[in-house]
Amino acid sequence: MEKEYKIEIAKEIRRIMEMEGNKEAAGKFMETLSNIKPKSCIVKIGWRSGEEISILLVYEKGGNKIPFDLFIENIENKAEIYSFICGLYPEIFHFNPKFAIEDKTHFFVDFKLKRNG
Repeated sequence: MEKEYKIEIAKEIRRIMEMEGNKEAAGKFMETLSNIKPKSCIVKIGWRSGEEISILLVYEKGGNKIPFDLFIENIENKAEIYSFICGLYPEIFHFNPKFAIEDKTHFFVDFKLKRNG
C-alpha cells in the first residue's frame, strides 16, 4: 500500500507541475534539484486549510540518490498527505529558487502547492 501512495503522490505533483501556468516554476525547481547530490532527505509538510500545502525539503549532501525520488520516499503518512493533496486539488506550483539555501552539509528547498482562487 505504501508503494501505491508513493506512486500516486509523485503522479499528482507531476500533474500540477506540468500544468501550463506552472512550467516555468517547475522547470526551475527541477533544475535546482538536478544540482543536488543527496544521500538523505527530510520532508516537512505544513498547510493552510483550503489554501496551500507548503513542503520543505532538507537534503543532506554527499550522496548519489535522485532528489525527487528521495523526496517522495521520505514523506511520512503518505496516505494522509495524498488525501490532503487530492482534497485541496491545487493548481499552482510555486517555487522561487532565490529561497533555496545551501550550507556545507545541507541543501534546503521549499515549494508550495496552492489552490487557484
